[in-house]
This record gives sequence, structure tokens and C-alpha cells, in this order.
Amino acid sequence: MTLYDRRKFLITSAYTGCSLFCGGTLASVLGGCETVETGEPMIKISEMQTLQTIGGAIKKRYSKVNHGETIIIIRQSEDHFVAYAAQCTHQGTEVKLPKGGIIVCPNHGSRFNIRDGKVLDGEAYQPLHQIQTQYDKAHGLLKIG
Repeated sequence: MTLYDRRKFLITSAYTGCSLFCGGTLASVLGGCETVETGEPMIKISEMQTLQTIGGAIKKRYSKVNHGETIIIIRQSEDHFVAYAAQCTHQGTEVKLPKGGIIVCPNHGSRFNIRDGKVLDGEAYQPLHQIQTQYDKAHGLLKIG
């Protein structure tokens, strides 16, 4: 591919949206197509349908939390939420959203408990890094970090 071809590809991709970048190697170089939120790391639970249910989980990125890298936020009970850095402690691969109480790394299959982030099995040797959360039930706000 010539320099002009690469330049044309990048310009065309920028105009056609993020979808061209998300499927390949360039996505990992660019950090994916997720938006990094720059404001206060706070979630209004009433605006996040997934977190309105116990066991619900989402991925988010905040510039002020986890160095701007992806985190996983999980509702564990009516009044308790937990957040973890979404990077596997084995090689830093982004883990998947939890299923059946377990967070799985797609790279080598390490599995983590959603209650405490501890390694259940696999190549990882450290638990997922837990990030502080504070839930204001009266206002339905979850502060992260």
C-alpha cells in the first residue's frame, strides 16, 4: 500500500465513522471506539437500564478513573455496586462483561469472581483492580473513583 493509499484510507475511515476501525488491529492501537468521558465519574442509575437490575453490568471509560482505560461496573445488590479495572492481570487484555457471576478474559481464559475480583482459575495471578464506588440511594447517583 502506498503512502497515498494509507492516507486516503485513514481520511475515508474518519468520514465514514468509527466502524472501520473497530474490527481490526487499528482498534487496539487507537484504544477502541469507546468514548472517554471527561466529566465527573458519576452515573445516574435511572438513565442506565442495565444497572437497574441486580447483576447488571456495563463498561465505561472516564478520564479521571483507571487512567482512562475501561472499567466494569456491576450492581451486586439493591444498595451495592462494585467497579473493576477491565484489564486482565495476566497480560492486560480487556475482560468481558460478567455472566453467571464470573468475569472472563477472552485471551487465555482467566476467570474472576464478581464479588471480590479474585482469580478463580486461569493464567492471571492477581485479582482485578477494584475501584471505589459510592452510591447515593436517595438521589440514585453512583460515584466512581
